[in-house]
Amino acid sequence: LEHMARLRSLNLSGNNLQEMPAIGVAGLPCLEALEVHKNRISEVPEGYFRGLGALQRLVLARNNLKALGGGIGACKQLQSLQLEENELASLPAELGRCGKLRVLFLHSNQLAALPAELGQLGALERLNLQANPLGGESAALVASTLSVLTGLAGYVMAGQGDPDALAGDLVLIASNGCTPVAAVLVGR
Repeated sequence: LEHMARLRSLNLSGNNLQEMPAIGVAGLPCLEALEVHKNRISEVPEGYFRGLGALQRLVLARNNLKALGGGIGACKQLQSLQLEENELASLPAELGRCGKLRVLFLHSNQLAALPAELGQLGALERLNLQANPLGGESAALVASTLSVLTGLAGYVMAGQGDPDALAGDLVLIASNGCTPVAAVLVGR
């Protein structure tokens, strides 16, 4: 792929890949969209994103990712990041450097806390944290982190409106549909 320097979009979804596609040392400087969901990828090599400075959309959903490495903070143009249905237990603090990020889908992972640096994502409009063990002591940290994100237009933290489905989940309550003002942990 490294010889395709003008490539703008790459979709390798549903191919049973176990590794991220090889993009070479120089990367793909024009690549705006990379979709590798529905594979079996468990890690992103360190420095992987350095050569993807134009990347705006990254879809790594439905893999076996345990961590998001690869220098994601280098993706200054990133607007949409989909990491749902993986095995992520944490997020890198450098994700906070993706200042243009508008959409962040993290549902169905193993996230028990969020890095405070997510509060730097001032452009964030949509956030899905459903089906993560965000509760207990981390509930206050999550609420504090998200309280500075005044641009949030929509977020999902818990079940689909079924009160039983909400048990044990963190639910954010918004004012004017945008700014989170409170967090409530619904007991089991």
